[in-house]
Amino acid sequence: MKYVIKEARNVNEAVSLALKELKTTIDKVDVKILNEGSTGFLGLFGKKDATVKVYPKFDAISSIETLVSSYLKSMTVNSKVEVIKQSDSHVLVDIKDDGLGYLIGKHGNTLNALEHLVNLAINRQSPYHLYITLNVGNYLQTRRETLQRLAQNIAVKVKQTKTTYIFEPMKSQERKIIHAALQNTKNIKTSSIGEEPDRKVAVEYVES
Repeated sequence: MKYVIKEARNVNEAVSLALKELKTTIDKVDVKILNEGSTGFLGLFGKKDATVKVYPKFDAISSIETLVSSYLKSMTVNSKVEVIKQSDSHVLVDIKDDGLGYLIGKHGNTLNALEHLVNLAINRQSPYHLYITLNVGNYLQTRRETLQRLAQNIAVKVKQTKTTYIFEPMKSQERKIIHAALQNTKNIKTSSIGEEPDRKVAVEYVES
């Protein structure tokens, strides 16, 4: 998405310059003040211009709903989509259908691929970074419980063998589930290794 950063004597002047360049009006943009500026000592020393970032308004919820619905339609899936804001940067897309195992795929691979496409497409439009999670039916809850059980089982084996176990690559959200499940487990330490998208969780034995 196009945006402009402008400096001027004060915020209002900087915004006016940005609006002129974008050829738009204040009601159609969002403004982020990067620096309010200062008049300095006696208006002479240490004076700093104000800096603003101005970009067209972006309706994240509507844009995500439209995009995901269009993807599903192209896959002949007509399920209802609910977009839920989790935080300023995290959005959950709930695809309300329990009979879409094929959309999830083995180990969630199909859903993860669709999620990756949605994140790429939306972040090309959004002026700020968004992290979008897709869920089908009760998949996320089931996946969380599966990972928690798996983590506990792996911890038992690591204690018995005193050999480090390395999981297959996981996305950040799933790695956090493993870390959280084992954070208070005696003699067990977890860490993330490697680079995205192949980052993994390592579970190792440590002496008390």
